[in-house]
Amino acid sequence: MAEPSVPSTVEQSLAGLSMNDKTTTRVDEEPARTQNAEIASAGTANEQPTFVDVGIAARDLLPGRSKHVQVQDRQVAIFRTHAGALHALDHLCYHMGSPLASGDIEDIGGHACVICPWHKYVIALDTGEGFYKKIDPYAAKGSPPELCSKGVRQRVHHVRVGKGDKLEVALSISKEPLASDHYHQAFAQGMERMKQAGLSVSSGVVVAGGLPGGSRAGS
Repeated sequence: MAEPSVPSTVEQSLAGLSMNDKTTTRVDEEPARTQNAEIASAGTANEQPTFVDVGIAARDLLPGRSKHVQVQDRQVAIFRTHAGALHALDHLCYHMGSPLASGDIEDIGGHACVICPWHKYVIALDTGEGFYKKIDPYAAKGSPPELCSKGVRQRVHHVRVGKGDKLEVALSISKEPLASDHYHQAFAQGMERMKQAGLSVSSGVVVAGGLPGGSRAGS
């Protein structure tokens, strides 16, 4: 099957919505749930995210770069923004499963975002929201497009710098289903079928957190 065509610019992607993305808000209408909010609410239920060393030195992840790792059975992309902030998301894009660690990091309307490398979907690194720009055909000529949110689409995980300058990741403990969960489940099922068929499942990425049958590989 031929690879889906890639829009020539980010603006092409930002201008439209898919059939599943009808409910939207302006980005300033309703703040999305953050990592810190999840940790705080988890504490009230005596449940805390469990951080694991992913085998990468924080100093080796330079600003504007990203890294793909596997934490337990989940594919995770770790990003460092141009300003130096760390973020972690599901590695496979909620739209069609593209590898987000291969996407560019850009500032969109004051938000650090990753640009999907296949279809140029725009995803906020701190909240996992999908962004697009709405163009009002009845607005005055020259009016700028309005930045809007589709809501949270990509699962956000926790990342921090641990002892010895090592990056540590904790998977989200939220039970709320998100669009990116579909590709996590499909990938995990595919890997399991490969194991059952006796095929190699080495992905060449760092494996952390005690994945059954896994081992830590060089990045």
